[in-house]
Amino acid sequence: LAMPLLVPSLKKADYAAAQQVDFFIANSNEVQKRIKKYYNKSSTVIHPPVNVKRFQPARTRLNHYVALGRQVPYKRIDLAVAACTKLNIPLKVFGNGSEHEKLVKMAGSSVEFYTDRFGDASDKAVESALNTAKGFIFPTEEDFGIVQVEALAAGAPVIAYHKGGAKDIVDNNVSGVLFNEQTVSATAAAIQTAEKMNFPPTTLHRKAKRFDKSLFISKIHHVVATRWPHTNK
Repeated sequence: LAMPLLVPSLKKADYAAAQQVDFFIANSNEVQKRIKKYYNKSSTVIHPPVNVKRFQPARTRLNHYVALGRQVPYKRIDLAVAACTKLNIPLKVFGNGSEHEKLVKMAGSSVEFYTDRFGDASDKAVESALNTAKGFIFPTEEDFGIVQVEALAAGAPVIAYHKGGAKDIVDNNVSGVLFNEQTVSATAAAIQTAEKMNFPPTTLHRKAKRFDKSLFISKIHHVVATRWPHTNK
């Protein structure tokens, strides 16, 4: 009840603190826009580092799609489950969370859930599923969304909600398909569009290299050397 009274002073203090920051680095173009909007500050976009070499895309793809992430409301895993159930398309769902039981109940026979004894998915199981997947479904909005890059590195095209970091990662109709509404029908339509297209795994893996951790390190070094040339490199 007290929060509405506290918010104005907190916003003012936050803005004042932001004005003391020497230099802003944003992890996506979406975050860069927010920094400009709320702090009136410029920034440089440096995408997070991704271990692209972790994945080895199979040339021959299987017929399943993958959804991965914490099963909480804002992740909208329900859209992937409902869309694949509607289309009767195989979907492997990895992860756990407060929405897990709800997702299991709504899923059709084409949807499978994978968790280990700790309630989550093992890295090896995820890698194997992505390396052979026909596609990866990402129906949420994230500042960046590293798992989208991991899917590309594994040779799986990304079917994603056209917001946030997806706009930096997915080249529409080239490395995946973007949809504009968080609805079952929009998600299903994007999957159907992807079904008619060809996405060479080697091309997707190459596109994922734009986010390799070696490039992240180089960009950070460049920023430090440019902004603070007196600092030891």
